[in-house]
Amino acid sequence: MKAATEGGSPAEDASDSKGTTILAPGPRGEPVSTPASANVLICTVPADIAALRRENADLSRAWRHALRRMLGGTIATGYRVTAFTKAGSYVPTRA
Repeated sequence: MKAATEGGSPAEDASDSKGTTILAPGPRGEPVSTPASANVLICTVPADIAALRRENADLSRAWRHALRRMLGGTIATGYRVTAFTKAGSYVPTRA
């Protein structure tokens, strides 16, 4: 798999890869899911999940479940993860 972008913030990465964001941090760092059916999707993840696990186990668990739900759902409907951004976001594309 390849990096989808050359750098920048996760928001810039999502924009640069021309995908529709379906998972991103909310105002308090919580995972926010948005259904979409574009050909290229973006699942943003926390930059330092290890630190998040140490500092806030409940929020870390919420991210793990949200990512599993969003990626599992996209894969079940014909997408596959074809790239990652430099910031670590997953990039599922319609197969």
